[in-house]
Amino acid sequence: MNPENVVFEIQDHGPGIAPLDIDKIFDKFSRNGSKDNGALKGSGLGLSIVKSIAERHHGKVWAVSTLGKGSTFFLQVPITQIARTEKEIAS
Repeated sequence: MNPENVVFEIQDHGPGIAPLDIDKIFDKFSRNGSKDNGALKGSGLGLSIVKSIAERHHGKVWAVSTLGKGSTFFLQVPITQIARTEKEIAS
């Protein structure tokens, strides 16, 4: 436990994510699921938006998953935010 950060943990009991796909799930338009059964829904932007928000707050996101058992997603952000320059705010 790190007293400088807060970590949110979200767990599901879905089909899980293959080890080869876990590094891609936070990329824009990444969608995990079977294309054969029509299970792919959504735009593939949700987790990339979460990553962007985390990084703008000097935090990070990651996930661990086991096929057939589900996944756990983590969001870590510093408790105290670092002051940003006007240039950083504008971008």
